[in-house]
Amino acid sequence: MRIALITTIVVCASSSTFAQVIQPPRGYRLPTESDFTGDWKDNRATNPMPFHAVGDYNGDGVQDEAWLLPTTSGRGFAVFALIGSRTGSSKVIQLTSAATESWDSYYIETAKPARYGTACGKGYGDYACEHGQPAELNLTRPSIWSCRFASACSLFWWDTRTQSFHQTLISD
Repeated sequence: MRIALITTIVVCASSSTFAQVIQPPRGYRLPTESDFTGDWKDNRATNPMPFHAVGDYNGDGVQDEAWLLPTTSGRGFAVFALIGSRTGSSKVIQLTSAATESWDSYYIETAKPARYGTACGKGYGDYACEHGQPAELNLTRPSIWSCRFASACSLFWWDTRTQSFHQTLISD
């Protein structure tokens, strides 16, 4: 009971802090306590904030954030990266969206720099390989996991050459 109360306070504090600093993009909103249904509720003990991740994703020494935000109407959601800046407001980049999927079936978290086998490299169907995805990723900075609970995951990683995020399928 005590852990659940502390988690609730942290979630609410984090959400209200975000709301004070930056507004969610039009058509999206911050998760609330009532959004903890389905997999979010079932996995809350091990993943108390499935909608928020933090890391220096673009390697500029400034903390960045990732948010999984429900739509303001319906069951859809999108994942956004907020690229921090030393001189101004964060740059908001939409990484992915699902107009009809339920947000509480998905989570995000920060991936540590490491070598990751991809869906293409693991032989999980032809789609990833046919679309030019590598067999392996060697990430040198934190990246963003975007996953469906007990199912598929993708990594969104920053490409310094193109100054943008790329998505690589990791599992199916």
